[in-house]
Amino acid sequence: MKSDRGYTDGCFDLAHSGHFNAIRQASHQVDTLVIGVNSDKDILRFKGPTILNEDERLMVMQAVKWGHEVE
Repeated sequence: MKSDRGYTDGCFDLAHSGHFNAIRQASHQVDTLVIGVNSDKDILRFKGPTILNEDERLMVMQAVKWGHEVE
């Protein structure tokens, strides 16, 4: 049985097929999938500098057909 709403998040700095596959699989479990993009500040703190900035990563995730909302 599907849940109404689900959430997945990540850095998505240079998104790749593994990211897209995880998002696709998550979308099959819920009616509405929200994709969260980690902030530049958090990524810098835990992983180091990014290649794409937060706005660029948000735009990439907004283009993913399996997500319904991006935040």
